[in-house]
Amino acid sequence: MTFEKKSRIIDVDVSHSIACGTDMTGTLCWKLTDGTQYMPTPEPLFDIKDIAINHKSGCAIVGQEVKCWTNRHSRTRVDSYWKPLPTAVTFTDPKKIFVAHTSENYCAIDSGEIVCWSSGKWNPGAVNTAPPKYADLRNPSDIEVGRSAACIRHDDGIDCWGAKSLPLVSDVPTFTNPTHLVVGLSYACAKGDEGVKCWGQAPAADINAPELLPHTELRFGYPGVNSYDERGMSGWSTRPAQIGPYEMQELVNPIDIDFDYGYVCALDDTGIVCGGRHNAAATVPARFKY
Repeated sequence: MTFEKKSRIIDVDVSHSIACGTDMTGTLCWKLTDGTQYMPTPEPLFDIKDIAINHKSGCAIVGQEVKCWTNRHSRTRVDSYWKPLPTAVTFTDPKKIFVAHTSENYCAIDSGEIVCWSSGKWNPGAVNTAPPKYADLRNPSDIEVGRSAACIRHDDGIDCWGAKSLPLVSDVPTFTNPTHLVVGLSYACAKGDEGVKCWGQAPAADINAPELLPHTELRFGYPGVNSYDERGMSGWSTRPAQIGPYEMQELVNPIDIDFDYGYVCALDDTGIVCGGRHNAAATVPARFKY
């Protein structure tokens, strides 16, 4: 029996020191620091096809609908509220959804098109460039969403769209055979045959990037970019010192990995596994263990 057939867990997300797991009965989040659990949505969602979460908010594709919510964190609890989509944002056949690292900016793939929104606009008063047509891209990657723009990698290069005045959108370098892409608040980094290059507001020409293996995963996070592969997790930025690597237990056939702020969680044959610099084996609810 293959892992995909036996699995009821469909997604794992990490944002700051919070992890969220999604299975056939909905989504449950927990604080990696102390294990406190909470449900991030105002009501349970079933039949989730795809989900995107950060510590502030989230959206999920449920059937043919996109449902979004926002979270308010206090010292003792997390309160969630439904957040209606802007009236101009509609869907006919949503397939995948993506969220920015720290803000309530979203992009979704719908009927071969890319749809993005953030309270109706990327950046109030800005002149925005349109995204490419998703169906025309050769071997497209996931969409990387930033504060006022987003980018996507494909066989013919990298496209960015959003607030037109941003160097992140207007100054995209040429990449041949791009293999990696990550978007920060107002800058991005990618690797192609030309090596690792960054662009945007105050990009780092001499960014301290480790060797990126073909399967190295990248995420934007403090203090710059996090990378993860079998060597562990490392943080790299314009700062002279490289942070990490942070180790975690060996994974068994992982199919989903997410990480942030020194924590990493993965979905493998045993369920969800978490670890990082703060504790070698962060607690995972029994619901997400096989």
